[in-house]
Amino acid sequence: ASALYGNGSGGVLSLSTALPAEGFHQRLRAVVGGLGTSKLASMTGWRSGGTDAWLGLSRFATDGFRQHSAAEARQVSIGLDRVVSGTARASLRYFFADLPQAENPGALTTAEVAARPDSAAAGNILRGANKSVTQHQLGLTLRQGDGRGNGAEVTVFGLSRDLINPLATAPPGPAGATVGTYSAIGRLAGGWRASAGRSLTSTLRLRAGIDAQLMRDDRVNRRSRGGAPSDTVVVDQREKVFELGPYASLHWEIDPRLLLLAGARFDRVRFSVRDHFLSDGVDNSGVRTMSAASGSAGLSWTMSPGFVPYANVSTAFETPTTTELVNQANGAVGFNLTLDPQRSVSAEIGARGEEKGWRYSVAVYTTSVRDALVQAREQGGRAFFENAGRLRHRGVEVGLGASPIRWLRADLAYTFTDSRFTDYRIPNFPAIDTLDGKRVPAIPRHSLRAVLDFTWGETAISLDHQLASSIFADDRNTLRADAWGSTSIRASQVLRVGGRTFTPFAQIQNLFDRKIVPSVTVNGFGGRVFEPAAGRVVYVGLDVRLGNRE
Repeated sequence: ASALYGNGSGGVLSLSTALPAEGFHQRLRAVVGGLGTSKLASMTGWRSGGTDAWLGLSRFATDGFRQHSAAEARQVSIGLDRVVSGTARASLRYFFADLPQAENPGALTTAEVAARPDSAAAGNILRGANKSVTQHQLGLTLRQGDGRGNGAEVTVFGLSRDLINPLATAPPGPAGATVGTYSAIGRLAGGWRASAGRSLTSTLRLRAGIDAQLMRDDRVNRRSRGGAPSDTVVVDQREKVFELGPYASLHWEIDPRLLLLAGARFDRVRFSVRDHFLSDGVDNSGVRTMSAASGSAGLSWTMSPGFVPYANVSTAFETPTTTELVNQANGAVGFNLTLDPQRSVSAEIGARGEEKGWRYSVAVYTTSVRDALVQAREQGGRAFFENAGRLRHRGVEVGLGASPIRWLRADLAYTFTDSRFTDYRIPNFPAIDTLDGKRVPAIPRHSLRAVLDFTWGETAISLDHQLASSIFADDRNTLRADAWGSTSIRASQVLRVGGRTFTPFAQIQNLFDRKIVPSVTVNGFGGRVFEPAAGRVVYVGLDVRLGNRE
């Protein structure tokens, strides 16, 4: 929930690393397939006594489905956990990523999708739209607790990132077919987070904490030709963001079946920019501060294992990113002084349960967003952002699962979403366009996923089918991407030889070779909004495990 982690109107995804099995184990995985795709990955783990350690290596490469869409990525991850006392544990994490190439084919028009869905936007090819990134990330966490809600946790982290990003966006001044923008960003970031919890009674637990983060970007944009930079600087500025957020949460078991969860947080985010490009005679330096309180509360009632109803209500606060702040319609440097944070209020009721091999969950929700951050219509190929007055999301989510027989598992998830602008007016000189009631682009009203898993001993086959209704690609609802469906099938066979496990597998994505457009570039310039996906693609691979099984 945003009440605990802040600055995210959609909440957060909390991920943790799976610890290795006791002793030594090694996992190797190789995949090759269509579109020049290959991936090699290795995970080495070791556990002994109070120490866990692992090393992960991977390399991914693809030529891509579309022209000018080749990519390559290499990653290294290192983890070390150590029990330092009976109730204390230290965790060290290091992550390195190298993305030497990620070509950007851009979005297509309706006519281009119909003629050649695997083509790329001409401007992206001529201007060499691409990206390369190198990132290092290091974190240390110390945890102490007794397992009953009493304890403390402190995390410190640091990050460095170098981004080279030739863009198809034309810079200010004279332009040409091959003239684009060469953006280079050097980032340093770091912060800390501390929290402590205490059980006030056997049924009441309280946790409170605070986090602080600082990010510094050195951004230099130059004119480019064919993706190669020139000596002509158009932006040179240092951007800083500082965030401070205290928070608290409450866990109260009102009775053995009734649970109350509540959280509250206050965020203060300070953006500053120092303009080093002063040859234009204008100093665009400035400071913006955004702050808000947010909170959440929820009740869950375990009436039986088969019926657990619940209800939640929450508020959230989300600032623009620095990229959203610096992109302005007129191409000026500095920060957009008219762009504000978005704020939302959400309510949800639902139920979940499991009975006689059947699993289900159902939820009905509504979210009202004020000053929603939206990408406005591109101008001259330049994307910028603005605040819509208000919008509303309402929806229903249903999940069903069953294992009717020992060798079959079935899962189904369906979502209905009605997302509309309720108060949105944009200038269309000399008039003002009223978009009240228009659907929010890029969100399908209906989506469904059904998965069937068949398992006979060491043989497994999985069928995965996805459906999505049509979406709009612009705020005015004039450009529509059609509904689509795609089926994938995967088969694997486990072979055991001594202490080694070999699992060859094969997968076919988009089995029936459908032409699909699952995503769009909202409000793209000149009707360039559609991003087609690949047709049928076949992959084969081998997974090898040595040592103890996980």
